[in-house]
Amino acid sequence: MDEFIRRFEAGTLRKEEWTHAAHLRMAHWYVWSHGEAEAGLRIRAGIRHLNECMGVANTEESGFHETLTEFWILEVRALGPVAVEEAMKLPADLWKRDYGSDIVRNRRARREYVRPGEA
Repeated sequence: MDEFIRRFEAGTLRKEEWTHAAHLRMAHWYVWSHGEAEAGLRIRAGIRHLNECMGVANTEESGFHETLTEFWILEVRALGPVAVEEAMKLPADLWKRDYGSDIVRNRRARREYVRPGEA
């Protein structure tokens, strides 16, 4: 895990490594290593940095998505400090439970947290 987090922070993960499971693995580590508030800051900065290193623009159309990031932080936190393998089993489309498919393309939701029902 240390090597994975080091590479995440350094922005050296390859695009094919940056999977849904990798996102959850990273979120789980930060939430349970740093607490929710600090984890949120580090996760947000790390995703933006990694995107830039991969050549992915963080705009209102691509890259970092604030609402989905917060959604996954809350989901990982709600699981409790379970084994990371359990967190990584959360389905990639779990957010559809609380949001419609349009949340991915919602510009406001990409730049700021939108609670379920507000989109």
